[in-house]
Amino acid sequence: MFGSSAASRQLLRVRRVLIGLQVALLLFSMVAPVGTIAAEPSPTLTASPAPATDPTPSVAPSPSLDPAPSSDPAPSVAPSVPPLDPTATPAPTPDPTVAPAPSLAPDPTPTPTPSPVAVAPYIVTFVNGTSAADQSAALAAAGAVDVDSIAVLRMHAVQASDTAATALRADASVASVELDRSRAAEATPDDTSYADQWSLPKIGWDQVYGSISPSGTTIVAILDTGVDGSHSDLAGKLVGGISLLGTDPTTDSNGHGTAMAGIVAAGTNNGTGIAGVGYAGVKVMPVTVLNSAG
Repeated sequence: MFGSSAASRQLLRVRRVLIGLQVALLLFSMVAPVGTIAAEPSPTLTASPAPATDPTPSVAPSPSLDPAPSSDPAPSVAPSVPPLDPTATPAPTPDPTVAPAPSLAPDPTPTPTPSPVAVAPYIVTFVNGTSAADQSAALAAAGAVDVDSIAVLRMHAVQASDTAATALRADASVASVELDRSRAAEATPDDTSYADQWSLPKIGWDQVYGSISPSGTTIVAILDTGVDGSHSDLAGKLVGGISLLGTDPTTDSNGHGTAMAGIVAAGTNNGTGIAGVGYAGVKVMPVTVLNSAG
């Protein structure tokens, strides 16, 4: 019995030694990678004796090892520089003496802007017998722009340059080319019976009167019952005439001839009677061919 107890104690001591060696090896394996051993000695590891009934020894917790800071900190690593490529071609160094060529420099001489061609309003009148198609063709060929027209008078209001106006004057089918002057305020005459002359606007007379002043003169013979030369609306409008009945041609016992003469050449814008179609440059020759009964 005593021999068995001594053997147990001997075995316990051996186990304690083995356990201590294992702990020491464990601590050494933990400290060895650091590379430096702390200056302070490691505290002695003590194992508390296990009770008789527990053969497994109790190991005290290992103290934390705090290695002393290094007095010489590790230098910072310099940035790596890529190796030079011996095959690379070095960039050419610009020559400071050579001025760079300008890129797309603007032309110092600007292109002149063409001046617009001046145009003016003209009245173009074609000779009798010129068709409407020929009139339009002549205007287009000269470069004139047709704005308005009076077909019965073969008259066109156009916009044309001086060159176009010259070309039209040289055209044999053109009777006249005149500047279209602004109408005066008296474009509508003040004759008391003008409102009853519905036929004048029908032929475009109101578009011509006040805009064009005829330069020529015309004598129109009225073969009728004679013309009353004392009529105020015909003052200064008669020339010498003739009567086939042996009467005075400047008298009118019927009145019809006087009315016809008024339609042709009555004074215009004189505040009385009617307006004559030929408001300027027209005179009447009375020729009596009909008696008082017409």
